[in-house]
Amino acid sequence: MFLLRGLTWYFARIYVEVTPERVTWWPEGDLSAAPRTRACPNGTRFPRSDLAPSGARLPSRSAPPVDWRPFAARAMRLGAPVVSMVSDGLPVTVRARSVVRTGRGFEVLLPAGVTGTPGPVCLTFHWSSGTGGQENVVLLGSTTGSGDLLEVEVERALTDWSLTGGPVGRTWSFLRHAKELRKRVKAEAARRDQPVPVVRR
Repeated sequence: MFLLRGLTWYFARIYVEVTPERVTWWPEGDLSAAPRTRACPNGTRFPRSDLAPSGARLPSRSAPPVDWRPFAARAMRLGAPVVSMVSDGLPVTVRARSVVRTGRGFEVLLPAGVTGTPGPVCLTFHWSSGTGGQENVVLLGSTTGSGDLLEVEVERALTDWSLTGGPVGRTWSFLRHAKELRKRVKAEAARRDQPVPVVRR
């Protein structure tokens, strides 16, 4: 119980409430089959977004990677990525059917029924085994192609917080961020005129 109360920096999360305009899914998770789509009824009212927090944004916790290529090598061990982009004028996030490494980035095959358009792309490679660890690679770039096969040219990698290795290494990687993140939670709560959350378990 005492340990849980000390993990506010970990449990404090940002929850985003959305009213979906359109939901697309693939029955049985078969990304090669035609998807199904359901749109919200005409006249649906969308609530206003919360106001942006006051004050300047906090600086990044770590310096951005200089070279994205070592991250791309890690990414290929993690399976097909989740692709975030704009499709048909709407933001879309879908899991790719397959991915191939190229000299400048990746070739990504999108699910059936989804077509990409030229513009920015985010590729998120990840795995998680619950308490057994996690690994994340996030690469940002752009594509000039269209259709279901995107040629993504990677521009940069984002910093990640992966928990890999044995139990001792994962625990140390997890806990060594505590002091800094406690300060960050306090600062972000102040920007929103809210108290720091309290773990009540």
